[in-house]
Amino acid sequence: MELRHLRYFISVAEELHFGRAALRLHIEQSPLSRAIKELENDLGVQLFERSTRTVNLTSAGEVLLQEARTMINGAQHVRERVYAAAQTDNEPVLRVVVTDGLAQPKLMKLLGQCRVSKPGLAVRLHEMTAEQLQESLLNQEVDLGLSLCGEIETGLCSQPVWRDKVSLALPIDHALSRQESISLEQAAAHPLIGYDEKLCPEGYRAIELILDTQALPIQLAIVASGHEEMLLRVGAGYGIGFALSSHPEQFLPPGIVTRPLDGCEHYVITYALFHQTGVSKDAMQLIKHARQIGLLE
Repeated sequence: MELRHLRYFISVAEELHFGRAALRLHIEQSPLSRAIKELENDLGVQLFERSTRTVNLTSAGEVLLQEARTMINGAQHVRERVYAAAQTDNEPVLRVVVTDGLAQPKLMKLLGQCRVSKPGLAVRLHEMTAEQLQESLLNQEVDLGLSLCGEIETGLCSQPVWRDKVSLALPIDHALSRQESISLEQAAAHPLIGYDEKLCPEGYRAIELILDTQALPIQLAIVASGHEEMLLRVGAGYGIGFALSSHPEQFLPPGIVTRPLDGCEHYVITYALFHQTGVSKDAMQLIKHARQIGLLE
């Protein structure tokens, strides 16, 4: 049983659709189906009940999903500990977690400021979901997190560091791309791509807040598992997605442009999350740099 097989299984189990899981994993559907079949043969059980229209987990699949998530997280933890042990004793390391959809230009600027202010500090970046981030902070496996979710568990602290307005991402040849800005009413005349509530809760909540401020009864035609899948679907012509205004087009895949969302004053806030006790001076300095970037907006 390989970790690759478990990652593939988790994607299919969460999507309950081989096509969407393959898109999320950036592979073709055929090797994904073969990998699931190999895993079922290896375990000697059926993991999914398949029909022409639906895919559902069996009881064995439900158990494996829980265990597979634990094993994947455990493997990542082992990598981090082994890597940290391999560093020299005199090299300070700051373990920073980022969640999906953060403003890349601001993150790049933050790392640049950190490099200049303390050249000897090694910043190790990891990507996790908001739930995994908070669990890792509580277990003190990482030093700091940057997240769009400010709702925290007991024992953690959060500080807002910067904010972004929401833009719309659309194909460059889309009829609305010729406009300088786009209203939500205009965008709603086309398929809108949102985020899955379980797989990308931060993106889901951000869009939910936007829609709640509008008088229009707007329905999302497609849900994506994260920012990357949203951009893939936009580029493929499935519809219009929601992005942060600080994502300039050079940070987007070719063929995608962004336009301001007209008439929306809602901001998406990025928070720094850290443990209540034992937070390092380096982590607090990074938060200070992040807040300075926010003040320059």
